[in-house]
Amino acid sequence: MIKKLIDPFLSILEKYSGKVNSWAWTKRWKNRKEGTGYTSNGSSSNLEYGVQLKETSSKEWIEGYKKWKKTK
Repeated sequence: MIKKLIDPFLSILEKYSGKVNSWAWTKRWKNRKEGTGYTSNGSSSNLEYGVQLKETSSKEWIEGYKKWKKTK
């Protein structure tokens, strides 16, 4: 009896918690420049895990990849 009363409530909770989770993930990680997940300790610096991140062009990425691939 109680299970039948709780089930619709849990169904609604399940539905909207997934939507909120998706929205929060998008806000945090989707856009590197505006996302909050890319800053460390709430500061605006890109220093995370002791590594300084820098802006790189796609050309630099390709050249770096080719150099890395040669060493493998």
